[in-house]
Amino acid sequence: MYAIGIDEVRDMFGATPAVAGTLRQIASEAFRTAPEPPRAPGMLGKLGPLFARAPDAPMVPHGSPLPSDVENLLAGRFVAPERLEPAWQVVDAWLASRSLARHVLHRTPREVDQLEFELTRAGVPSQFGIGKLQALDAQLPLRPLPGMTVGYCKHAHVLASGRALQAVLPEVLPHSRERATALADFLLSFETLAGAARTNGRPLPDLFVTFDQG
Repeated sequence: MYAIGIDEVRDMFGATPAVAGTLRQIASEAFRTAPEPPRAPGMLGKLGPLFARAPDAPMVPHGSPLPSDVENLLAGRFVAPERLEPAWQVVDAWLASRSLARHVLHRTPREVDQLEFELTRAGVPSQFGIGKLQALDAQLPLRPLPGMTVGYCKHAHVLASGRALQAVLPEVLPHSRERATALADFLLSFETLAGAARTNGRPLPDLFVTFDQG
């Protein structure tokens, strides 16, 4: 869960030159690769162009994002199915760097459903349930990974959800109260984050959510 304006998320795809420069820097620092030691000139060096990879080229771990992944995202181009995972690694690095705050809910889909049920039993109105926090279509050109859902909710709904959750915390069963409290605190922090956003000339933070159902 990321505290960031939805337009700021959308603007990462088909980015302006200024935004693209910032995002390239974030990706470069997040996925820096270590080059192999320089090789002495010789026959192998002369034969380098015959190989699929030049002898002195940087080693890129399998599955890691490539510069082409970054450029495809920045241009808002189609991402091939086999490059979806590294593309989402890049997007996650961008979100982690640019969001005002982040919260991770470590739960399996079944556990999330159980927590949702317990919050409803405790009195949280259905319109403020966990599922509603990602109910809106983010309208991104990048498709979710298999088993992944992506969505968002607007700033005002985040705060209303936090207040609704905080109000029923005494009724939440003890084994779920700690997670429910942490989530309520995160949602209510959007009021303070809004002030930080205004100070820095940024839009009010919305809640952008990615959820792995695997």
